[in-house]
Amino acid sequence: MSGSVRADKIIVIDGHYDAPTHLLDLGTGYRMIRQKGEDIGIRMLNAFLQIFDLGYHRAVLIGSDSPDLPAELIEKAIISLITEDIVLGRSTDGGYYLIGFKKETCSAEYFSGISWSTPLVFQQTIKKIVESKKSVSLLPDWIDIDDRGDLKLFYDETLKRADTSLHTMKYLTNSIKNKHIFFN
Repeated sequence: MSGSVRADKIIVIDGHYDAPTHLLDLGTGYRMIRQKGEDIGIRMLNAFLQIFDLGYHRAVLIGSDSPDLPAELIEKAIISLITEDIVLGRSTDGGYYLIGFKKETCSAEYFSGISWSTPLVFQQTIKKIVESKKSVSLLPDWIDIDDRGDLKLFYDETLKRADTSLHTMKYLTNSIKNKHIFFN
């Protein structure tokens, strides 16, 4: 973050495993909580509920599949929750890369009846928000990485920008060098 917004960082990890060793690269100062639930919607809802139970009044959730998401967008999302009920950032595949709520506006209705892992996710979520008459702040579209083609596009675009400082780029570069990952 650029420093104008103070935000605690909580990492929500799959409940079936211990914390992955690559999370140790993030350093200290992160709280970790486990995902709970059978599908992604219930896991996201439960993550919000756990965070709000810790005493927070606003929270945004981002996926790990947008490694180059600018801190400024996350900051904008957090700030928007001061005046808006919900914040949402659409991913280019029809889902979303970020969702955020105020404690009093987070509800199971936004996580049920959604066709998860399809191009309908964003559209269905927006419909539920409109029907609930809650205000929403929309962030710019952003790419997420769901498959090998997305990963190759991310790698190529990041190389064009000459931004090899991202942890993801360091990992990819090392994996390609050691022939663990191949791009055609």
